[in-house]
Amino acid sequence: MDHIEGYWNGVDGYYSPPKFTRKKGTIMKIFVEGDREIDPIKPETFGDFLKEWAYDTTNGCIRPYKILIYSHDRYSFTVQVEIIRKRKDIDELKHFYKGIHDYFNFYDIKIKKFETSLIS
Repeated sequence: MDHIEGYWNGVDGYYSPPKFTRKKGTIMKIFVEGDREIDPIKPETFGDFLKEWAYDTTNGCIRPYKILIYSHDRYSFTVQVEIIRKRKDIDELKHFYKGIHDYFNFYDIKIKKFETSLIS
């Protein structure tokens, strides 16, 4: 999918790979802030979306993350994820950001900030 022209539109403007090594067992904290209230998303439903998120491959869907903690406020959310599957040839985090970006776009929420930090 990522070879389709325009697939990463909107994501390349704010995504850059973290400077830490990502491997199975790595725990990351992701913070996302929107330009307006996340209320139309119904934050609990969005949490479910994050838990069920997967990306498509020729061999089927892959769910690379386990959601450990999800919290939200009016304009932002924070999620802690553990990497449970990691491929060397795919940037799963970029795909995760793309999924979040597309979900927000559906509700006409523009992303102001994406931050990823290493927990362990």
